[in-house]
Amino acid sequence: MSAIDGFERMETQSVSGLAVLNDEGQLVGNLSASDLRGMGRHEFGDLLMSVEDFTLINKDQVQGYCLPPDATLDCLLQTFKEKRVHRLYVVDERNSPMAVITLTDVMRLLTQTSLVCRLAPF
Repeated sequence: MSAIDGFERMETQSVSGLAVLNDEGQLVGNLSASDLRGMGRHEFGDLLMSVEDFTLINKDQVQGYCLPPDATLDCLLQTFKEKRVHRLYVVDERNSPMAVITLTDVMRLLTQTSLVCRLAPF
């Protein structure tokens, strides 16, 4: 799939990012709308590259944005803060994605927990 096809898929599926997998199903990159930020007309040809190649030349390696399934909430929040990303992937021992966690997911969890705490009797 080309990078432009990946962006089209993001649009049709109403998502802001896609996991990029190699032929073995291992996570090798992340395609997001922010990858287009700062792109000039001279780089438009890059959109015809495979999505895997596009993410390799346009981003840091995705390995820093992965967590094991047993990661704690503290670890998750620290990784979001340190990496300054909007999504983290939960991967197994083969680096195959199991789940994606976004900052929106975390905010939703924290606000629901906060609501429960406010409604709980003392």
